[in-house]
Amino acid sequence: AQLDNGSELPAWLIFNAETRTFSGTPESIDVLDINVTATDKLGESATESFVLTVSGSSAVGYISDKIEIYPNPTSDFIFVKQDLNSGNNSLISITDITGKIIYKTKINSNIFRINVSDYTAGTYFVKIQTGTKILREKIVIQK
Repeated sequence: AQLDNGSELPAWLIFNAETRTFSGTPESIDVLDINVTATDKLGESATESFVLTVSGSSAVGYISDKIEIYPNPTSDFIFVKQDLNSGNNSLISITDITGKIIYKTKINSNIFRINVSDYTAGTYFVKIQTGTKILREKIVIQK
């Protein structure tokens, strides 16, 4: 098991390959994109990705009043409006209901438009990371 970007899991998160379970005590609020790869005796492998959300109220609330995601629900575009000093350092990703990352980029402006018209109708999750703070919002795409 490793993070989606190829990095090792954080020190607090332990994966037991024998029981196929994760355990640990998080040190802070975080959202981790994790890949787990299994390989059989013939060398065939399969990888499954998922999102692990460690939540709490203080850090998420800190940026939630400084970021807007609209309109919600939507069918064509969503806009991300941020009022943060570190706006040029923000990362945004969108995952589907299974945790698969379907969009990922850096936010380079205070208002950022994302075309979601090609996505199927359903529930998605937008993750915005600014420095050590993370915001995660649910959006609904309607057709």
